Amino acid sequence: MNLNLTVPITPNLNQRLKEAAKTQNKSEQALILEALENHLDTISPPQNCYDLLEELGILETIKEVDLPPDLSTNPKYLKNFGDRFSPLKKGGWGG
Repeated sequence: MNLNLTVPITPNLNQRLKEAAKTQNKSEQALILEALENHLDTISPPQNCYDLLEELGILETIKEVDLPPDLSTNPKYLKNFGDRFSPLKKGGWGG
């Protein structure tokens, strides 16, 4: 199903669109759709944290450190996790 979209444009942009359509022997609608598709193709989709870390080269650095594979799930590694910076501890943050 096609949708219609109404977008206000300046007189100058309208004139440029008319001239481009005439020059390229295309309809104004065809030029607008082509331009919109081209623009949307250049926009990168949002990345998740893993992809960003990989792009920045941080994952390679992390892989070089000898960390246990169960670091985030083994209770022995989680003992006292967060205690140092807990605001509920006596002395407040970092105290």
